[in-house]
Amino acid sequence: MPEEQGRLVVVTGTASGIGQAAAAELRRQGATIIGVDLRDADILADLSIPAGRTSALAAIAARAPDGIDAIVTCAGTGGGSGANVSSINFFGTIRMIEGVRPLLAKRRDPRAVVIASSTAVLPYDAALLDLYLADDEAGARAHTDDAPVAYMTGKRALCHWVRRTAVTPDWAGAGILLNGVAPGLIRTPLTEPTLATAEGRALLTQITPIAVADFPHADTIAPLIAFLAGPQCANMVGQIVFTDGGTDVLIRGEAIP
Repeated sequence: MPEEQGRLVVVTGTASGIGQAAAAELRRQGATIIGVDLRDADILADLSIPAGRTSALAAIAARAPDGIDAIVTCAGTGGGSGANVSSINFFGTIRMIEGVRPLLAKRRDPRAVVIASSTAVLPYDAALLDLYLADDEAGARAHTDDAPVAYMTGKRALCHWVRRTAVTPDWAGAGILLNGVAPGLIRTPLTEPTLATAEGRALLTQITPIAVADFPHADTIAPLIAFLAGPQCANMVGQIVFTDGGTDVLIRGEAIP
């Protein structure tokens, strides 16, 4: 029997990339998916703004009054303004997870999976990190409009938030297991043009070095996401699993920090 048979899973960012691949793998394993995205999804919502998050959460509750088994937050962006990156990647993620916690609490073996990034180990803006962890969205948006800085710092903040939140009575104490995945660079329609040139590939390899032969497609990490979203993930709490082709080890070395 498929591991996810009969489970109801919310996945954000299902229109493309990792979210699309994760939803496909979960469906293959027997889960029913409630997809959330700006387009081509069951629930259309802009998670960069409070009104969009509120409408998405209301729509999820209406579709799943008896609760959900898991949420996987893949919605995110790496481009545009730094303010928008902050609102989608960090605040949009934590608001969705916090918002569905009552629905998760209604089910047996509930799980939450955050998609972070291996860029969380790269240099970051300490002041911006503090704003994220203080839950100051307005301050974070005003602090920087540099999208790469907001991206790397936001992904680091998600890792902090997962580890801080996962062990609390409302989460692990209530049987809701919260973990994260930190992918490296993934081949997507956004990255393929850069990877297609020698110059672009050299630049990306310098930023995110890998030990394996090539950068992967999103479907290669989808089974890990499905595992973390399922009941078979029975004793993992607050872990960030790096699935990055060795980027984390090449950058930070062999010691466990």
